[in-house]
Order: sequence, then C-alpha cells, then structure tokens
Amino acid sequence: MWHRRGTFTITVDSPARRVEEQDWSVLTLETYPDFSSNQIVEKSLFSQETAARTDITMETVNDAINGVGLISFRISESEDKESRGWIIRLHLLPGQECLSAVEDGNLLKVNHISPVSPSETFFPFGGVGTAPAHKAGKIAEIYVPKHDSERSLKFVIQ
Repeated sequence: MWHRRGTFTITVDSPARRVEEQDWSVLTLETYPDFSSNQIVEKSLFSQETAARTDITMETVNDAINGVGLISFRISESEDKESRGWIIRLHLLPGQECLSAVEDGNLLKVNHISPVSPSETFFPFGGVGTAPAHKAGKIAEIYVPKHDSERSLKFVIQ
C-alpha cells in the first residue's frame, strides 16, 4: 500500500464485505503530514444512504521560528446532521511527536504508538491501535468524540 506525504485517507474500522454493512458512526483519518511546505488538502465524504456530504480540510504549516509543525483540520457538519466520532492517526516521521491536540479549544488525549520490532509482523491500514512499520515514526492517535456539528482540530508536532 502506498501513501503520499501531505494528505490523508478516510477509513472505517468495522470489517465488512460491503460498504452498506460498515459502521460509519466513527471514522478514521489516516494522515501523513508533510511540513516541507505549507499545504491545504480538501476532501469530501458522502453518506452511502443519503449522499449527505461532510467536507474535511487539512492544513499543514511549517512554523520554522518555533521549530514545530502545525496541523489543523476543519470537519464540516454533515448535511444530514449525522453525529460522528473521528480517530485521527498522524503518521509521524522518526523522531517526531505530537505535543498537543485541541478540538474547539478543548485539550484531547494523544496516544503515541511506537513502531513494531523487527521480529513482529506489520500490515498497513490495520486500523485503530495498530503500530507502524519497523523503522517508521510513531503514530499519534487521537479520539475525537461524536458530535453533529462542525469541528476545528489543531495539532502541534515537534
């Protein structure tokens, strides 16, 4: 599986053979931040049943003065007012850590997951709680509680 730095992928953690059998009440953003330049990435998520749209914008900024990277997400309110939780998985480079995570002014808990050891098996996109590959950076995993309104998320990476 390949990914590109500076973007994100939306996944579900409920295994199912068909999209309509999946639980979309909590979705995961597998993000791969890139602080080499300031970037904005926009994607839209559409509900299977109603085609209601949720817009997601990720912005990364290299704050060279303070020696940190800043990531912000704006997750719009779903057009069908669906209450949804999010798991943000920041795939960091070796040596990086997420110093803080804030949702609409409220501090969120950050769980850092270390890479697997050389003897452990690795499978990409294993979902919430899974470790990154050997020699990769940590994954900072943040749970964002269910809500039906727009969210503003901010992360500081060093």
